[in-house]
Amino acid sequence: MLGGCGGGGGDTVLIPLQSPDNPSGTIGAISGSGTTTTSASTPGSTPVIVTAVTAPQDGATLSGNVHLKIEGTNIQNAELLPATGYTPRLGVFVVAPDRQSASLVFNTTTIPNGTLRVRISAFNLPPGAAGASELIAMPPRTWRFDNQPAPFGTQEGRAARCQMMGFPYTDPSADLPVVCITGAPTSTPPQQCSNLGTGYGNPEDLLPVLRNSTPVSKLYCEPGANGGVINTGCVCLS
Repeated sequence: MLGGCGGGGGDTVLIPLQSPDNPSGTIGAISGSGTTTTSASTPGSTPVIVTAVTAPQDGATLSGNVHLKIEGTNIQNAELLPATGYTPRLGVFVVAPDRQSASLVFNTTTIPNGTLRVRISAFNLPPGAAGASELIAMPPRTWRFDNQPAPFGTQEGRAARCQMMGFPYTDPSADLPVVCITGAPTSTPPQQCSNLGTGYGNPEDLLPVLRNSTPVSKLYCEPGANGGVINTGCVCLS
């Protein structure tokens, strides 16, 4: 077993060992109706088994609400998570009373437009329970979000987009919106003209924004920014 910390299923998440023949870390058996996967479990606990997953295919373009569902046995908790890690958590499934299915109406406007690589994980204990084991019910898939008008996104959704693009992000619990940290601002308030950037990027397109997520504008630079792109040779204003 590998002990992973901080998972959505509890303080400690046990994940089956991965190998080239078992890249998802699941224990599975191919049958005529598909793949049945079973999580490893802690002594005395009952593993979670997933027999079916309903979700958009890898590479799908999504908008509006998307219905996600998993079926199996002993499903105590299921979450929509980034491809790796346990934060930010993008959705928590509603588990049926018989523990044989779990579903989520996923509002894609919680994610700024762009691509995101996500997985669905199931756990054999309720949320917050220590010692839960994880089963990756849906191995990572890349989805493209394309809502019109372009949504602002939630704190978690904005953080996930920054993470997807390879950048750290500001504290989701802060009062200000999450923005990607692309570099160190050179001054406070930042002087964009010195390095053609503010140190912060929009989670949708990484164009420079101020810490409050406001796009760069002519209030800070002349000639004014064009579509969020700073003009070379601009003169900074106070």
